[in-house]
Amino acid sequence: MIPEVRMRRCCPACVRRYAALVAPDCPVCKGVGVLGLGAAALHHYEPAVVARAVEFYLEAKAREAAEQLPLGAPRREALAAATDELRYAGVIADPLVSGDPARHRADAPEGTARRVTDAEAARLAYLTGATPSPVDQANLDRPPILYGPDDRPLARSLPVVSAAGSPTFLARAADPADPLGDTRAAVYERRARDWRANVVAAAVDRVRSIRTRRQARRAARERATLHAGTHAGTPARTQETA
Repeated sequence: MIPEVRMRRCCPACVRRYAALVAPDCPVCKGVGVLGLGAAALHHYEPAVVARAVEFYLEAKAREAAEQLPLGAPRREALAAATDELRYAGVIADPLVSGDPARHRADAPEGTARRVTDAEAARLAYLTGATPSPVDQANLDRPPILYGPDDRPLARSLPVVSAAGSPTFLARAADPADPLGDTRAAVYERRARDWRANVVAAAVDRVRSIRTRRQARRAARERATLHAGTHAGTPARTQETA
């Protein structure tokens, strides 16, 4: 019997963190890193629509919280409440469930199909209780904005972003940046981490090449042993004694 495929999507907040590292205290996924798609939504929409609607809903709710709450007030609670609303509506599954069976193909749409998917996702988010806007979709698709060492966001009116540089309200609520933080120190720390990551990646290639050479030498020794035994008129293996 073929097991049912459980549909999940990556946490929309954690994927916008530095290196897509899952936050143990994430208000969206609770440190799991993924969200299971709900059976109620999958009954009417394909998985790509439901997964995209989750982003639209959370982004719209985070934007509304930023507009309504006082400047500097934490918005993580609003994001957690919005996640619970998605769960109650059946758009995402319970955290203890790994997702619900897919009724449609899970292929990622492209081109015109993606535009149709985004329209359906916006409609699903609206029916769930949010009011998504074109700005929300543009923010979700926008690449990270990284400050330079001499940038001062408050002094130069640069765009406000999350700690990892995401301009989305969703990421800014789940992973807020310190508006008075030292951008120079942050840039140097990011460069150091990237350098160490490159060292680790290079070490993986080095280990792989060493293992390949060892396997080649081992195979060469085995062939030489077999060849020597054949010319001597005796089997290469040692016979068992009685």
